Amino acid sequence: LCVVSWGAVVLELAYGRILSVALAPYFAAVVVTLAVAGRGAGAWLVQALPGRFTADALDRHLAIAMALLSATAILSEVMFLEHITLAQTLSSQDLVLLTVTIAAFSVPAFLSGLCTTLVTVHGGPHLGALYGARYFGTALGFLTAVAACSLLPAPLVPPLVAAVVGWTALVTAADAGISLRAPAAACVFAFLFGLIWSSTPHVFRMLQVKHWPEPYTESEAWSADARVGVFQSGPDATAAQTLPLARPPDAYTDPRPPSFKWIDVDGTNWQPLLRFDGNLEPLAFLRDSIVYAAHHLRAPASVLLVGVGGGRDVLAAKAFGQPRVVGLEDSALVREIVEHRYDYVSGRPYELPGVQVLVGDLRGRLARSADTFDIVQLGPATGGTLGGLLPIGNYLLTREAVAEYRRHLNPQGLLSVTLPFLPEYPFEVLRLLRTLREVWSAHGATDPGQPLVVL
Repeated sequence: LCVVSWGAVVLELAYGRILSVALAPYFAAVVVTLAVAGRGAGAWLVQALPGRFTADALDRHLAIAMALLSATAILSEVMFLEHITLAQTLSSQDLVLLTVTIAAFSVPAFLSGLCTTLVTVHGGPHLGALYGARYFGTALGFLTAVAACSLLPAPLVPPLVAAVVGWTALVTAADAGISLRAPAAACVFAFLFGLIWSSTPHVFRMLQVKHWPEPYTESEAWSADARVGVFQSGPDATAAQTLPLARPPDAYTDPRPPSFKWIDVDGTNWQPLLRFDGNLEPLAFLRDSIVYAAHHLRAPASVLLVGVGGGRDVLAAKAFGQPRVVGLEDSALVREIVEHRYDYVSGRPYELPGVQVLVGDLRGRLARSADTFDIVQLGPATGGTLGGLLPIGNYLLTREAVAEYRRHLNPQGLLSVTLPFLPEYPFEVLRLLRTLREVWSAHGATDPGQPLVVL
């Protein structure tokens, strides 16, 4: 019971991390929620068929259910990663595929609910010990999920659970003196997938990243809160194509803007990684972007960058000659990519003279700091949670966060926020404007709309 409870929690969180990368948040939430509900279906089946699930056959049922749980923990994931492609629309075809995806991920949850209820129903006088084992396994599962997703890519965590649960099924069957065929088959199955992964690692790579087809990622890295991929831009693309400029991108030829790669965080947050060799002259095009208008109005200035990402905002501040730049970056994995794995491209912008970048716990660092700045610039959000359904980026545009930005501004300081805008979907920009007005009103502004400029 302890091992099954442990495995169910680890699978739930690992699947959540995988789905948050593969699907839009609302689709991922639907799949995870309905898949976890499969536990209830397994419990209902035991209660509905008492004559089928008797105490005499408890060991046999448990061994078979755990063996199936071990096998389906891998099969459900592999089927989704390699064979189910969701365009994430509300078309009939995608709704069918979404149903198939939910069914695939709900099978391990169904089997865990079946095992848990079998043991509990026939536990008799040991019910207290059984509940203790169940809750201990659940708590251990949360700790294991965080550790495993920090050390391994999330797609490799379900095979780990499959191996542990399969071995437990084998020991259970051997101890009860019943047939070892199903548990042994599950163990062999998990072992074979281990061999397959060691020889062809792409089997457990993410093939579905939101609606972008693979392969486009040249490398990827995982942590408990993010999946970061790096991929190449077009062969003739320059960094002038990564943001709006005063002139067409191909008009910038003297000096020519550098090439770049894209950093992709969880399939939605794309950030350019500019090729930088220490020479700021090829970055002069950044001065022509509306994104960095605040630097024209306040220079020389001290700058706070909230969300450093690939480092373009740091390079822009240095291109304007800003003497002091403090950056906050929530994802340690993004810094690892920029500063170490791809330092030959990035030139290590986090370590430029006059630049200080603090990594981790963005909200806490804002709250603890008493420094004030001439410019507070909101960069891209790069963090996430283990479940991946409530990204930390949501905090960056809340009333609480905006109040923190205001607190860190000098009396004549500027807050600069860049958001993508589509006329048919204006809600995020309008919500931000309302939040800004409310925060400035709360701090005594007589006309909170007066200092707002929308470009």
